[in-house]
Amino acid sequence: VVFNTCCVRENADVKVYGRLGELKEHRKKNPKGMVVVAGCLAQKDAESLRQRFPQVDIVLGTHNLKTLPDAVENVAATGRPELRLKWGGADLELSASRRGLITASVPVSMGCDEFCTFCIVPFVRGRLKSRPLENIVKEAEHLVKRGYREIMLLGQNVNTYGFDLSPRVDFGDLLYALGGVQGLQRIRFTSPHPKDFSVKVLEAVRDVPSVVEHIHLPLQSGDDEVLRRMRRPYNRSEYFDLLTRIREMIPDISVTTDVIVGFPTETEEQFENTLELVRRARFDNAYMFAYSARQGTAAAKLPDEVGEEARYQRLYKLIQTQNAITQEKHDQQVGRSIEVMVEGPSKKDPSRLTGRARSNKLAHFVGSPDLIGSLVHVRLTEAYLFGFQGELVGELAAAG
Repeated sequence: VVFNTCCVRENADVKVYGRLGELKEHRKKNPKGMVVVAGCLAQKDAESLRQRFPQVDIVLGTHNLKTLPDAVENVAATGRPELRLKWGGADLELSASRRGLITASVPVSMGCDEFCTFCIVPFVRGRLKSRPLENIVKEAEHLVKRGYREIMLLGQNVNTYGFDLSPRVDFGDLLYALGGVQGLQRIRFTSPHPKDFSVKVLEAVRDVPSVVEHIHLPLQSGDDEVLRRMRRPYNRSEYFDLLTRIREMIPDISVTTDVIVGFPTETEEQFENTLELVRRARFDNAYMFAYSARQGTAAAKLPDEVGEEARYQRLYKLIQTQNAITQEKHDQQVGRSIEVMVEGPSKKDPSRLTGRARSNKLAHFVGSPDLIGSLVHVRLTEAYLFGFQGELVGELAAAG
C-alpha cells in the first residue's frame, strides 16, 4: 500500500494518519505486505511517522520517489524498514502521469524559491529545479505518439521555469517550443506566480494555437498589508493591472484564482478589501480557503490568529460572492458554440459525455463513446455553477 502524500493543507495530514491507523491490524495479518508513505508528508514528518506507525515499512521523501522499487527489494530481502530523505534525487526523471484517457501531467520544475509565509512547499520540496527544455519537448512528442492529445505542465510556480537553467530560459520559450509538437492539440499549465508573468508568456498564450486561453492567477489576498505579511511580492494595484493587461491581450481568457481568508491578524476591513477586489476582478472561478496554519512556516509563528468562527464566516461570504459571479458569467455563455475536447462519460450520468472547453470549463452532452479524444463543437444550452449542459454540433478533429 503506497500513500503518495501532500502536506499543503492540514486536512491531508489527518486523512493519511487516519488511514495508516486503519492498516495496523491488516499489516499484522499480512506480514509479507508493505506500507509505504511517500511525498511531502513523508519528507516533513519522517521520524514521527516511523515512531507512531511501526507498520510503515518505507518512508520516501520528495526527492526519492524513483527509488521505490529498490526500497521494496531491500525490505523484502532484509525485513528492515527503509527511510530515504536525501535531497537532490532523480524525481524529475519520473514519467508523466495520466490525468485521463487523453491528458497527461508533465512536471517542468520542482521546488520553489518564493518562501511565502503560509506555504510549506520550499521546506519539503526544496529550491527551484527546472528540467532541460529539450527533455520536456521529447516527452511531449512521446506522449503524442502514445495517443495523448493534451498535456498539463506542472510546477509549484510554473512560470519561474528556467530561471535556474544556464543559459536562462523563459517559460514562454517552452510554450513556443511545445507549440511546434505535431499532434499536440492542447497545452495547459498551473500554477503561475503573478510576479513572473513575462510578456513572452502572455504572447504565447495569445499566439500559440495549442496553448489554451485559461490562466490560473493566484491572488491569495486583496489587502496590501496582508499580502506583505504573506510575503507576496505585489500589491493589489499591481495584481489588478496585470489582470487588466492579460484581458486586453487575450480578450476571451478565462481567469481563475486562489484566495485565503482569515490569515493571522487579518481584520474585518482587510477582508472587505479582498472581497471588493474579487468583485472588481470578476474571476471565472476560485479556489477559496480559510487559513490553516502549517507548522514549520513563518506564518505559524505570527500572533493574533483570527478565530475559527470568524475565518469560516469570511470564507462563506467570499464563496457566496464568487459563486454569484461565476453563475452570472456562465449564464452569459448559454447559446454559444464552443470547442470541447471529449474526456469520457459523465461521472453523474454515464449516458452523456463530458468534455473540457479551452477555458477549462466542463460541458456535458449526448454523443457516441467513439468521440472520446476528439475535438467537437458543443452548443451550450444550460449553465450551472460547475459547468454546462449542451448539444453536440459537430466534430472538429477525430480521436488519436
